[in-house]
Amino acid sequence: MRFSTVLDITRPLTPDDPPFPGDPPLALHPVTSHAAHGVRTTALSLCAHSGTHLDLPGHLFPAGATLEAVAAARFLLPARVLDAGAAAHVDAGLVERAGLAPGMAALFRTRNSGRRVDPAGDFYALTPAAATALVRAGCALAGVDGPSADPPDAEDLPAHRTLLGAGVFILEYLDLSRAEPGDWTLACFPLLLPGVEASPVRAVLLR
Repeated sequence: MRFSTVLDITRPLTPDDPPFPGDPPLALHPVTSHAAHGVRTTALSLCAHSGTHLDLPGHLFPAGATLEAVAAARFLLPARVLDAGAAAHVDAGLVERAGLAPGMAALFRTRNSGRRVDPAGDFYALTPAAATALVRAGCALAGVDGPSADPPDAEDLPAHRTLLGAGVFILEYLDLSRAEPGDWTLACFPLLLPGVEASPVRAVLLR
């Protein structure tokens, strides 16, 4: 299959980006250099939930799936970009009006996209009712353009619990500012890290 459009919806990940509260920041450690060794090698230190990343059920549930348990095909799937406009949060009505088919990814564009978002500050996210509506629609993945699917004041993570508890993966911290609402193919392949519950990804939309 050929695609005429390949749209990168990944946010750049740099040491200057503020991490989610409690997570370690990205650190880049030079190991070798061109001048001294003829090659450059860099060691990375980061949280599995850094930047644009996927959450799997093992994030919240001890018996939940981790990265090695998921076939690669699960990360290439039909997707629909939905524009939340100026709404404070993504609500169930937007999900229910979208006509989502089972197995799709639903990606929500809010005013988070196109701007730098402080994970410790205020950002747009899913309501618990929206998460329930996504499960009822049979979605395979929910994508948000904020650092978390839950708002910063949601200590019990209701959207995460509803989605991951139903086997719906969560793709967080996208940049959908250039993504037209409508149907796409989503590719968001994580690193194959056995026993790990999340991974940064390079997420792209194809059409």
